[in-house]
Amino acid sequence: MNDHTMNKKAFLIFKSSLSVLDALTDEQAGKLFKAIRAWQEGTLIESDLDQLTALLFVPFREQFKYNDERYSEAIKSNQ
Repeated sequence: MNDHTMNKKAFLIFKSSLSVLDALTDEQAGKLFKAIRAWQEGTLIESDLDQLTALLFVPFREQFKYNDERYSEAIKSNQ
């Protein structure tokens, strides 16, 4: 992550991506959300995730990367 994305106060999660929660236990959902928070704070070490959480985290991570790139591009174009 770059300086712009680290200073963001919010991030986007699409409601459609949350349908995965229906198939998870509360414990599994909690692990996933803690991984999402750690990613956003820049503290996630993906190798520390259990196999299921790592697998479920991938689409969120890729969407966050895409959103961060778009945000950075918007910042640059507004300067």
